[in-house]
Amino acid sequence: MKKARGFKQITPIDSSKEKEKEEINLDDEFAKVKTEEVFSNTVIPPLKTSHHPSVPCSPVRSDEMVDLNPFPYLYKSTYDFKFDTIKQRILDDINKTKSVVEQTGIITPEKEGGYTTVLLSNAEINGQMWSPPHTWPEFFNFTNIWLPQKIKQLWKFWNLSDFVVPFIGESWINEHSYGSFTEGHHHQNSQVSLSCYLNVPKDSGRFMVKDPMEIYNYSRPLDHNHEQVGGSWRYIGVDTNDVIFFPGFLEHQTERSESNEKRYIMSININYLHAAAYEHLRDKTILKPLWEPNFSNYGPSLVDKP
Repeated sequence: MKKARGFKQITPIDSSKEKEKEEINLDDEFAKVKTEEVFSNTVIPPLKTSHHPSVPCSPVRSDEMVDLNPFPYLYKSTYDFKFDTIKQRILDDINKTKSVVEQTGIITPEKEGGYTTVLLSNAEINGQMWSPPHTWPEFFNFTNIWLPQKIKQLWKFWNLSDFVVPFIGESWINEHSYGSFTEGHHHQNSQVSLSCYLNVPKDSGRFMVKDPMEIYNYSRPLDHNHEQVGGSWRYIGVDTNDVIFFPGFLEHQTERSESNEKRYIMSININYLHAAAYEHLRDKTILKPLWEPNFSNYGPSLVDKP
């Protein structure tokens, strides 16, 4: 019997024998995934999904409703920043920022007396390049030990690629006095953004985030024909040493401060390079990855140098 051109002989599946499934090693830190566990391009779920953890759920008592939130955008942790040890350096940078605003009239998201040292980014001051706060010796443990561990966790939670190399793209500090606030904005190209609360006096304002699903509200029978004022915003209480993690696309702002003491927040953006780009540029760039990538996971093209 002739075989049709272009077709190979097909071996029937032997159902009497249980064959080992081919293993696909995605990352040393992840469990090995078998073909029976891989999601296809169709809506059909794989044969085995028991290895996926369930969404955390608080115990349900009686007939109450419990928020499951299977796609969390926001995380909070804490770190002891020891504000008193860095306060003077922060004030020095804020004073430089005030001079820039007075001389140029530049507009920033910090309103009604708020200031941000992001204006000093890539600036040369007295013959030296300005140092963003994440590079300060006082933040060494935070930047090089604590933060990479947290970002690794988020990389998994948000299913971000193992084929990219994350790094701190920029950092700065905001100062808010009585009546000051940060207006609504987002952080372009930032995969993970952080708000680090260095000093939070009582009544100095909460962190606010806008509902990213707001666009779908137009098809819902809301209580009013027009959006309620502030109806899309949620308020998150913060204290000194809190660290909030969120994706850069999430619009956020702060409440007006009602405190006579000043509030200080350090913001950080986490960007990335594709692994191939980083391997090509690693000897030519000053960018420091949050963790050293294991290029053996990416194939021979990134391991074998000409």
